[in-house]
Amino acid sequence: MTEYQQVPPGLLKLQRVIRDTQRQREQISKALAVRAKVPRHPAPSLALRLGALQKRLRVQWERALPDNWSGKNADDVKNVVELMDETGWSLVWVPSLDTLDRLLASQTREPERRLIRFEKRILPDLESCLRELSSPPVRELRGAIRGAIATHKAGHYEAAQALAGSVLTATVHQFFEPSTLGGVRKKGADISPDEVALRRYRRAIVFQRVAEALEIFVPGEDPIPTRFNRHAVVHTVAPEQFTHANSLAGLMLTTSIVREIEHEIRERDELGEPGPGGLEDNG
Repeated sequence: MTEYQQVPPGLLKLQRVIRDTQRQREQISKALAVRAKVPRHPAPSLALRLGALQKRLRVQWERALPDNWSGKNADDVKNVVELMDETGWSLVWVPSLDTLDRLLASQTREPERRLIRFEKRILPDLESCLRELSSPPVRELRGAIRGAIATHKAGHYEAAQALAGSVLTATVHQFFEPSTLGGVRKKGADISPDEVALRRYRRAIVFQRVAEALEIFVPGEDPIPTRFNRHAVVHTVAPEQFTHANSLAGLMLTTSIVREIEHEIRERDELGEPGPGGLEDNG
């Protein structure tokens, strides 16, 4: 777990500004009500400007969050990030808002049991998310994840997890900057909350989740990771790594990554920027 996983100051500051502008608007409205008989002052125009500012801030806030975090405030986001810290799961874009809220409210303490408990909700959420992907650059990855989901649903968890590991590797090489496993791992470990602009917050969370799944594992020297780990998937067949829950976690991670890449591609297309799209942690 790294300090990166904390909600960045910019995110909390934006929430405070939204609350402050709302209070100022209320104070201005009260003052105008008391002084209704006094000739008009510039205050109404100030209230309108504050209202416009509040609206813009809310738009920025919503744009910074994935669809499945829609409507959540800073405290809600903090709870989601803490759950990702505790479990290693990627909860960006998937599962759906309803499933995510159920995961957050669950009283099941063991992460593996907690995840599997909602498997019948999570898998359709993943499939629904993949159906929304239409960009040619991610078509091959989308097909591979669909195959992994079908394999998982058939009960072949080890095979599904292995395919998820391959998708993760291919995605890093094709879309990440840097495009090496070690480079992504190092960049994810070095990042600081203060370096992440609000508009890059969601993307940076995805980047960090990938970096964690690429943590170094040396067979015969290091303890076998119990969370989904690309190197343990490739270099072992250990039951501690190949589990029902890790297969599901790998599917969630890869779907989350590819959905974020699709979002980046759409943004660049709208702005007329060149390039196939990809993930960087720049602010």
